Amino acid sequence: MNLKKYIILIIVLSGAFVLLPQQLKAQPADWKAVETEFYRLLNELRSKKKLQPLVAGNAVLDTAAFDQARYLNKKGKLTHDQNNRKKATPYKRVQFYGGSYTVVGENCIEIFLNTPMKTKYSRNPVSVSTEKEIAEALFQGWKHSPEHYKNMITPEYRDAGLGYAFNEKTNQLYCTQVFGGFVQTKR
Repeated sequence: MNLKKYIILIIVLSGAFVLLPQQLKAQPADWKAVETEFYRLLNELRSKKKLQPLVAGNAVLDTAAFDQARYLNKKGKLTHDQNNRKKATPYKRVQFYGGSYTVVGENCIEIFLNTPMKTKYSRNPVSVSTEKEIAEALFQGWKHSPEHYKNMITPEYRDAGLGYAFNEKTNQLYCTQVFGGFVQTKR
């Protein structure tokens, strides 16, 4: 390889290593920290309402939540449906992954990282970059939406899963929370 091509290669590779940390900083570096803080906020709310805390980290519900978040990222819009018949609704997705809950709920949200965004819960634009800020934005976004809030405080829900997908081009973080519980049928 001649000297000119070698120097160009070094410059290109150096630029890639300079950009790499910036790209990694844009998405949640520690999803467990986001999840832990989010469920702390959510279960604090449920406690104030005299409801059982949700049990986080259910494998089936986490898988369904990550599946839907990836689908939202791929489509670039919020929806609770999917084109795949076997995973068309939140309930069907949970069944698809092996869940046997009698009631299922789902919350979906899109937030922007490191980019000021308008929200329902703040007069001023909010900028989200840390794991704690991400958890707070998820919690507040869903809390200030009547249908999402209803899922958060539904007494029948016992277990929950949380998933995300990040779009590096737009700094959009798509998040989904899936709830599962059981309702006794009257005989």
